[in-house]
Amino acid sequence: MTSSRLNFAVIGGFVLLALVSLIVSLAVLAGRTGATDGYSTVYPNVSGLKYGSQVFYEGFPVGQVVEIEPITDDARVKFRVRLAITRGWKIPEDSIASTAAAGLLAPQTVTIAAGSSATMLKPGAEILAGKSRDLFSTVAGAAGNVDRLTNEGLLPLFGNLDKQVTTVGGLLNDDVRKLVANANVVAEAAAKTVPPLLNDARTISASLSKVSQQLDGAVSPQRLAAIDHIIVNADKAVASLAKSSAALEALSGDSGEDLRIAVRELRLTSESLARHSDAITQNLDSAAHNLKDLSRQLRQNPALLLRGSGIDPDAEAGR
Repeated sequence: MTSSRLNFAVIGGFVLLALVSLIVSLAVLAGRTGATDGYSTVYPNVSGLKYGSQVFYEGFPVGQVVEIEPITDDARVKFRVRLAITRGWKIPEDSIASTAAAGLLAPQTVTIAAGSSATMLKPGAEILAGKSRDLFSTVAGAAGNVDRLTNEGLLPLFGNLDKQVTTVGGLLNDDVRKLVANANVVAEAAAKTVPPLLNDARTISASLSKVSQQLDGAVSPQRLAAIDHIIVNADKAVASLAKSSAALEALSGDSGEDLRIAVRELRLTSESLARHSDAITQNLDSAAHNLKDLSRQLRQNPALLLRGSGIDPDAEAGR
């Protein structure tokens, strides 16, 4: 009897020890092994979070989630998550608390990324909330981006492509046929016009070749030498004219009064000739007629040079 009671006591003590060990292990795993400080953060979505979810600080377990409370902010429902973190743990005020899952089947946890500020948060303060980094949120965000891209980008793009294809099809059915017909007409006209133009071009090219040969002959070295000789002679003539001009200028300076008298006499002579020019012209005209008449008579009767005219001037006058 005493032996059985001892056995029961040993078994009971072992079970009790196992239960205590289990409770201690769970507390260690949950981060509830001692006194804690309370902090909070606010998320728009707490999918996967629940009471007892672990809190990590740069990957090290420092506490757990102790409460999730819905709140209303600007007519939108958000969730305040209260965290129990190991007492005395230093958290910079610019730290970010994000929800994340270590793997596809891992539970959702709160991960605190340490900030760089030298000021530490006091217990009870609110930690800045970051975006969720779990796989499902990432997939959901990507799906939302794909939907937005599809609705805002691809569908309008396909609509515009359909309109452009329709427009191009209409152009191909209407305008391109006309263009092809016009191109055929132009090709036929070119086939008729181009050969004569080519022949004319060949003729012009041959003429230009001849002109080029003639120009080559015109500018031969002998011709160039002759042109140089002409230019030299022209220079000499200009020099001679300059000397003559200088000589005339000198003569004018030496005999200026005689030149003025000569010019005046020349002017008077010119005026006299101008006044008697009509009479002189009439006399010259009469002499020309007489010479013409004499020439005609001599052609008719050359013997007049020897015999005279044989006409009595008095008789001619009386007649």
